[in-house]
Amino acid sequence: MYDSAANGIPGLFVINTDGTGVVDLTADQTDNESAAAWSPDGTQIAFKRRVIATNETDICKMDADGSAVVRLTTDGLNNNHPAWSPDGARIVFQSARDGGQSEIYVMNADGSGQTRLTNNAYQDSLPQWSPDGAKIAFQADVDSSGVQEILLMNPDGTGQTNITNNAVFDGDPDWSPDGTRLVFRSKRDGQATNDLY
Repeated sequence: MYDSAANGIPGLFVINTDGTGVVDLTADQTDNESAAAWSPDGTQIAFKRRVIATNETDICKMDADGSAVVRLTTDGLNNNHPAWSPDGARIVFQSARDGGQSEIYVMNADGSGQTRLTNNAYQDSLPQWSPDGAKIAFQADVDSSGVQEILLMNPDGTGQTNITNNAVFDGDPDWSPDGTRLVFRSKRDGQATNDLY
């Protein structure tokens, strides 16, 4: 699955790993879809939809063939970057619904039970569940300088722990399949652009 701009409007596509079989899942949509995530069983896709006319951004989900689209968040306040829990029961995401800066939230896969997990002084974003469901990694602005670090927390928001500590950007964490490592972007070696670590 990938994002692409069809007719100037970004949408969601699937493709076979050999490059064949491209299917536009959102061909009938007139809004901007991106930030897609497969459910663990591969039957559904959660994604961000930005309504072009109103600029409202919400988390939606659909069946893997692009049918049965359901809007899970309804406030339109920059809901973004959904990630499924390993058991498929919950979705973690970022939202600016409380105070204008992004924080991390979690909800049941049907959109119910939306709960704020972080309440930090600065922006939290890009959450990712660990493969065993025991932790959530996320990117955070840890002070007013705008430097971002990677933190871990429990699925209920407790136990927030900073695992990087640099004077430059560290972000976009993603877990290894066995849950023992994280891959992330950083400028920690003084380069002008981000590299992977």
